[in-house]
Order: sequence, then C-alpha cells, then structure tokens
Amino acid sequence: MDTVFYIFGKIVWILASPEVWPIYALILAAWIKSWAMVRWTIVVVLIVTFVPIGNPMLSPLQNRFTMPQLDRVDGILILGGIEDPVMTKRWNQPVLSDSAERILAGLALAKKYPEAKLVFTGRHETLMSPIAETQLGADILALAELPDARFTRED
Repeated sequence: MDTVFYIFGKIVWILASPEVWPIYALILAAWIKSWAMVRWTIVVVLIVTFVPIGNPMLSPLQNRFTMPQLDRVDGILILGGIEDPVMTKRWNQPVLSDSAERILAGLALAKKYPEAKLVFTGRHETLMSPIAETQLGADILALAELPDARFTRED
C-alpha cells in the first residue's frame, strides 16, 4: 500500500508542480485561441529559462539568518537526498547527488561536537530507489569512521 501512495504522490506532483504551469498556460492560450497570450507565455518561459534569476532571488532569504555559535549540541539531524540510489547500486559504492552538502555539514558538526548524537533521515526502499536512503547515509557515516552507536537511522 505504501508503494501505491508513493506512485500516486509522484503523479500528482508531476501534474501540479510549478514547472508545468507554463505548459498549461500555453495549452489554455492555444485552446482559447489567444495568440498574444501564447507569445507572452513563450517570452516568460524563455526569460525564466535563460536569465539566471534563481540565486539573486534566494540570496536575501539565505543571508537573513546567521550561523549560530553553540556551546553544546545534543543532536545533529542530517536530511536524506544526498545520494543517487540507482548509481550507488550500479557502482556498489556511495554516489553523492547535488545535495551532498547535507552530509558534509553533518560530518563537520559531528567532528566539532563529538558528544552529539547523529540522526540520519530518508525514505525507505521504493520502486525508484532500490536502496533505503538511510542505509546509504549509514554507509557514508561508517566511511567517515564514526562509531555505529553514535548515529540512528530514521526511515
């Protein structure tokens, strides 16, 4: 039953994600025969595609908060999504994704706060992910020579 909800969620997200809104706008414009709307939608899509606006938009949000200086840390939560499970299974070794900074920051914090417990979260094994993310995270933490008693996996 878990797999059915997973697949259903993926299908709903494919249909509702903001990336497909311009396609819906083009279809709607063509359906109502508003060629001016078609042209404007194409212009907006080209601008958003080729003008690098992502980083300038995210920068104020990222710079709003400073890194706190802590005296004591009880736990470190490392979010999943750091690996490519298909490539990891194919190559039989951890293959990191573009979110690898999560595990690197977690390892840096683990070194800075040796008494802190590490909790690694991630999804369990699915159709698209042949290996549980938490197992991959545990493998990477083991490669960093952290003792097993120090971290917990949360599927």
